[in-house]
Amino acid sequence: MNDLPKNILATIVYYDVLDYPMTAFEIWKYLLKIKNEENEPEEKNNLLDIINYLEKEELKKFVEEYRGFYFLKGRRELVDRRLESNKISEEKLKIIKK
Repeated sequence: MNDLPKNILATIVYYDVLDYPMTAFEIWKYLLKIKNEENEPEEKNNLLDIINYLEKEELKKFVEEYRGFYFLKGRRELVDRRLESNKISEEKLKIIKK
Protein backbone atom coordinates (compact mmCIF):
# COMPACT_ATOMS: atom_id res chain seq x y z
CA MET A 1 0.00 0.00 0.00
CA ASN A 2 1.19 3.50 -0.79
CA ASP A 3 1.72 5.56 2.37
CA LEU A 4 2.59 8.73 0.47
CA PRO A 5 -0.73 10.55 1.09
CA LYS A 6 -0.44 9.84 4.84
CA ASN A 7 3.16 11.03 4.85
CA ILE A 8 2.26 14.22 3.00
CA LEU A 9 -0.57 14.95 5.41
CA ALA A 10 1.63 14.17 8.43
CA THR A 11 4.25 16.60 7.12
CA ILE A 12 1.69 19.37 6.56
CA VAL A 13 0.16 18.79 10.02
CA TYR A 14 3.58 18.88 11.71
CA TYR A 15 4.53 22.17 10.10
CA ASP A 16 1.03 23.57 10.66
CA VAL A 17 1.65 23.26 14.40
CA LEU A 18 4.65 25.52 13.79
CA ASP A 19 2.41 27.94 11.82
CA TYR A 20 4.46 27.27 8.69
CA PRO A 21 2.70 26.69 5.35
CA MET A 22 4.84 24.75 2.89
CA THR A 23 5.53 24.67 -0.82
CA ALA A 24 5.36 21.36 -2.69
CA PHE A 25 9.16 21.38 -2.84
CA GLU A 26 9.44 21.81 0.93
CA ILE A 27 6.96 18.99 1.50
CA TRP A 28 9.08 16.75 -0.72
CA LYS A 29 12.33 17.85 0.93
CA TYR A 30 11.12 17.45 4.53
CA LEU A 31 8.64 14.60 3.99
CA LEU A 32 7.98 12.70 7.22
CA LYS A 33 7.95 8.94 6.86
CA ILE A 34 5.35 7.16 8.96
CA LYS A 35 6.61 3.68 9.73
CA ASN A 36 4.17 0.88 9.10
CA GLU A 37 4.27 -2.45 10.91
CA GLU A 38 5.51 -4.33 7.87
CA ASN A 39 9.19 -4.21 7.03
CA GLU A 40 8.75 -2.91 3.51
CA PRO A 41 11.71 -1.30 1.80
CA GLU A 42 11.58 2.48 1.95
CA GLU A 43 10.52 3.88 -1.40
CA LYS A 44 11.94 7.05 -2.87
CA ASN A 45 9.35 9.64 -3.82
CA ASN A 46 9.93 12.30 -6.40
CA LEU A 47 8.59 15.83 -6.45
CA LEU A 48 6.07 15.01 -9.19
CA ASP A 49 4.52 12.29 -6.99
CA ILE A 50 4.06 14.84 -4.20
CA ILE A 51 2.49 17.39 -6.55
CA ASN A 52 0.12 14.78 -8.01
CA TYR A 53 -1.08 13.67 -4.59
CA LEU A 54 -1.57 17.26 -3.43
CA GLU A 55 -4.07 17.66 -6.28
CA LYS A 56 -6.07 14.53 -5.42
CA GLU A 57 -9.40 14.71 -3.60
CA GLU A 58 -8.27 12.48 -0.73
CA LEU A 59 -5.89 15.23 0.46
CA LYS A 60 -8.03 18.19 -0.62
CA LYS A 61 -10.46 17.23 2.15
CA PHE A 62 -7.84 18.36 4.66
CA VAL A 63 -5.44 20.60 2.76
CA GLU A 64 -5.81 23.93 0.94
CA GLU A 65 -3.44 25.71 -1.44
CA TYR A 66 -2.94 29.45 -1.76
CA ARG A 67 -0.17 31.24 -3.67
CA GLY A 68 1.84 28.01 -3.96
CA PHE A 69 1.68 27.14 -0.26
CA TYR A 70 -0.11 24.15 1.28
CA PHE A 71 -1.68 24.20 4.74
CA LEU A 72 -4.56 22.69 6.70
CA LYS A 73 -8.02 23.95 5.78
CA GLY A 74 -8.97 27.23 7.40
CA ARG A 75 -5.38 28.39 7.95
CA ARG A 76 -4.92 30.65 4.90
CA GLU A 77 -3.68 33.55 7.06
CA LEU A 78 -0.45 31.60 7.59
CA VAL A 79 0.58 32.29 4.00
CA ASP A 80 0.44 36.06 4.39
CA ARG A 81 2.22 35.80 7.73
CA ARG A 82 5.00 33.69 6.19
CA LEU A 83 5.41 36.05 3.23
CA GLU A 84 5.62 39.02 5.59
CA SER A 85 8.18 37.22 7.77
CA ASN A 86 10.25 36.43 4.68
CA LYS A 87 10.31 40.14 3.72
CA ILE A 88 11.41 41.11 7.22
CA SER A 89 14.14 38.45 7.16
CA GLU A 90 15.45 39.70 3.81
CA GLU A 91 15.60 43.26 5.10
CA LYS A 92 17.49 42.15 8.20
CA LEU A 93 19.95 40.14 6.09
CA LYS A 94 20.66 43.24 3.98
CA ILE A 95 21.42 45.20 7.15
CA ILE A 96 23.71 42.46 8.45
CA LYS A 97 25.63 42.29 5.15
CA LYS A 98 26.34 46.05 5.34
